Amino acid sequence: MVDDQFESGGIPSHWILYHSHYGSSPNNCTAPSHDYVANGYLNLVESWEPSTPAGATCPYSAGWYTGGMKLDPVAPYIADNQQVTVRYRIVSAGGIVSHHIIPMRWPTGITYVYQKNNGEEDFVETDTLSSARTFLHYVTSSGSGQQTYSPTYSIDLTQWHTIRFTQLNHTVYGYFDDMSKPVWTYTGDSTTIPNVLRTTVLQQECSHSSGCPTGTSGSEDIQIDWITVDTAS
Repeated sequence: MVDDQFESGGIPSHWILYHSHYGSSPNNCTAPSHDYVANGYLNLVESWEPSTPAGATCPYSAGWYTGGMKLDPVAPYIADNQQVTVRYRIVSAGGIVSHHIIPMRWPTGITYVYQKNNGEEDFVETDTLSSARTFLHYVTSSGSGQQTYSPTYSIDLTQWHTIRFTQLNHTVYGYFDDMSKPVWTYTGDSTTIPNVLRTTVLQQECSHSSGCPTGTSGSEDIQIDWITVDTAS
């Protein structure tokens, strides 16, 4: 359904680039110019800007900005049962490390606060370059927001890895490099893995544990070689 190699021609039009702050913090802003294709990669870059970058709509001018984007949340890109495969690495300069979720699936048509991210799937989420976890969000019958999470994965994100997550019939399978042997499998039900339409997200933020960097130098570049998204038929 999506097979983006990022060889040339810029970012395909089915991606929507983020331009404002994340809900986690108003001083945690994205800019469209921090997402770009170069050298055969899609790059999501966290770096300091001395003034507001073009296209950004944030409550400050000078500061740290990150990249972020999602597939247009309309047919044919949204689905319940899907498989996302992405090959990427992270290049950090000057000790800059973001909070990143690569890949993620966000439920369409929900309100962040009132529906508690029902169906959000954070497949590889971390504040480090050496480990990560998976978080699956859901809402109980009483309206309480809950999540299922994986054990901690030990993975060197500074090296190239091919990562795949498959959701099919309320079961999630995660693969790192070896597509025949899951590193984690979770079988849930319609509550813990709700039947909702989701869209694929590539997300980079300031660190959740330490906030945006205190200086102005350094950068982090999430380099995505390619990404495919398959919908169950």
